[in-house]
Amino acid sequence: MRPEVNVHGRIAGLMNEYMREIGSSVRLLVQLVEKLVSGDYEGLGKLYKLMEEAAERIDQAKRNVMDYIAEVSPLMLEKDNWVRLVLNIESVSDYAEGAATNIIILSKKLDEKLPGAVSEGLSQISSKALETYEALKDVILTLSTRPVLVLQSYRRVEELEREVDNIQKDLNVRIAESNMPLPVILLLRDIVAQIEDMTDLMKRAMDEARIVAIQVS
Repeated sequence: MRPEVNVHGRIAGLMNEYMREIGSSVRLLVQLVEKLVSGDYEGLGKLYKLMEEAAERIDQAKRNVMDYIAEVSPLMLEKDNWVRLVLNIESVSDYAEGAATNIIILSKKLDEKLPGAVSEGLSQISSKALETYEALKDVILTLSTRPVLVLQSYRRVEELEREVDNIQKDLNVRIAESNMPLPVILLLRDIVAQIEDMTDLMKRAMDEARIVAIQVS
């Protein structure tokens, strides 16, 4: 078996672990949003603690991938693109954790549940962000073994990212038209922006994945 085949197979395994840990962070963010919109503020702290624990596992999984890329770099023409891909994906969890922090801060400023229209929009945008991540994950996990599928399916990530953009625009209008206090409005807008930025990073990671796919196919 050619050495580069072994290399790509090992990277596929390491990326599988990395993507699983990043995905846990995104899913925890969705759960935090659902707790927020339901008014269950007491349950937020436990979820945030789980997200902090996930961040530690993400750091370790990233180090495993980066260390292996450094070890086998002479065999990899696409090394730099793999590195950019890993870092873009890591930033997804950074934005998820940032949004989670703002949710905790916001919950301490709320005396009652959020308006229904705002709650609906928050649920929509967080769920769509998770759907975008799942689409990206499916692509990344076939990157080393079936790169041609990346070139065929990247449009799904682009479509989902555009849907998130549209939800953000509508949700910002709902937030602006609400009668909530200004500090709450500002925090909500920050949370929405962080979720949208998170999906922008998924799109950027998809672009890097396309380049890797071209190089390894």
